[in-house]
Amino acid sequence: EQVELLREQAALSTNADALAQRLDEISGSLGSASGWFAEQQRLYGVFAQESYDVTGRIGLNLAVRYDRWDNVAASRLQQSPSGTSTTVDFPDRTGDALSPKAGLSVRSVEWLAFRAAVYRSFRAPALDELYRPFQVGAVRTDANENLGPETLRGAEAGFDVLLPSLTTRVTGFWNEIDDPITNVTVGPNQRQRQNLGKARIRGVEAAAGWTFARRWSIGAAYTHADNGVTDAPGQPQLVGKRLPQGPVHMASMSLGFADPRLLTARAQGRYLGRQYEDDLNTLPMGDAFLVDLSALPKPASVIGPDHETVLRRQEVFGYTSEEVTMLLTPMATSGAEPTGSMG
Repeated sequence: EQVELLREQAALSTNADALAQRLDEISGSLGSASGWFAEQQRLYGVFAQESYDVTGRIGLNLAVRYDRWDNVAASRLQQSPSGTSTTVDFPDRTGDALSPKAGLSVRSVEWLAFRAAVYRSFRAPALDELYRPFQVGAVRTDANENLGPETLRGAEAGFDVLLPSLTTRVTGFWNEIDDPITNVTVGPNQRQRQNLGKARIRGVEAAAGWTFARRWSIGAAYTHADNGVTDAPGQPQLVGKRLPQGPVHMASMSLGFADPRLLTARAQGRYLGRQYEDDLNTLPMGDAFLVDLSALPKPASVIGPDHETVLRRQEVFGYTSEEVTMLLTPMATSGAEPTGSMG
């Protein structure tokens, strides 16, 4: 449910959401055993945002989100090749988090805008991370039912160039993550998901888009994300190491065609720079280049653009650098569930 209150120079938006998910899974081989897992997770959130037009060229945005999560009815049944079964019932867990954000935008001229923001967000441990072990080849990774949430504190600043057919967006960011969840090596061919002490991700992201010949568009983007572990109680050998599966360089280029009478098509190439598969940085993963192709036929009906509320919808549903770091990157690289604050 969403409520918006509009005043002459300010707009207040509120939102509430809830999500329940259940995981019942029979796992394949886990070394010398197989297993069955059952878990439930319930998520609740309340969000409020105030957008204030200070002078017509200066805007202030204040937002806060409260989240609560409950993990209930978690159990694991593990069976050895001899037929012996062991059942583990895990205690119910609950937690909550408050995620504030403050942003400022200044539009010096019609085609140039500057912006800055500070924020705090979180990611609750996913059900897989809490309860489901897995094995790839000879390497087994154990779950950890005692995991806590990751918490991110960050700041970003940048500018936008908005021309009739060309848009450019450049953002610098600095993120500090407390208790990041990662797979830690605890023995030969043995890992466990753990909360490390602290990690830092800092860098810059730039994107540009050009529309030409009315129906064609070209886009390009680049992200430099310097990441590393800055504190690891009990694991001093990890300090200074890169985060697993965290490439420093990422880039993309795309070509699109859109004609409401015919179809919408898009070709995109994505580059992922060198990264490491493990926490000790002993297993390098080479560069990768991915190609995405998509085409959609003419829809039965087309909903016209709503220019009056586009900025507000972007603020509500848009992705910022902390959301890319905490949610989208784990989803894309390791299949983590998107459980976290989107405020």
